[in-house]
Amino acid sequence: MNLNPAARRYADALFSLAKDKGALEAVKSNLQSIATLANDSEDFASFLGNPLLKPETQQGVIDAAFKGSADDQTLNFLHFLCLKERLGLLPDVCASFEESYLEEKGILNAFVVSAEALSEAQTTRMAEKLAAKTGKQIRIHARVDASLIGGFTIQVGDEITDFSVASQLERFKKQTLNA
Repeated sequence: MNLNPAARRYADALFSLAKDKGALEAVKSNLQSIATLANDSEDFASFLGNPLLKPETQQGVIDAAFKGSADDQTLNFLHFLCLKERLGLLPDVCASFEESYLEEKGILNAFVVSAEALSEAQTTRMAEKLAAKTGKQIRIHARVDASLIGGFTIQVGDEITDFSVASQLERFKKQTLNA
């Protein structure tokens, strides 16, 4: 996942602080809620990305939205982002924090794109094979893309493995034309 490097640094700092303060689960839960809100609400996403708002205004909105529901670590962090005029990084911070959390728990996300929907048995077997290969617990995120014609692609971290018919046909085409 291509996340802003500054967002990664902020997320790493928040992760360390939350872990030290014993608030890791609370902060994770808060950030998941915030990420969902940013994805589901155009108004909130627009607010986060608005560079014209003054930090004091942003803090007021953050307080109105999250005071009482978010823990102190999360709220202080949101205030910090406001003061640094970096609130626009919040969606990437949330995603990066989630990656760090999963890594801490020994869980890897595997993104599988297949030509047809995978059965429960196929998904389970794929997770078992990847777990054996990586030594970590695997969470499969599957979606369908009929343009693959057949087969699937798997992305775990930065590594992509392509078992699709479309890519095999493309390789065959290149080999044939270059021969």
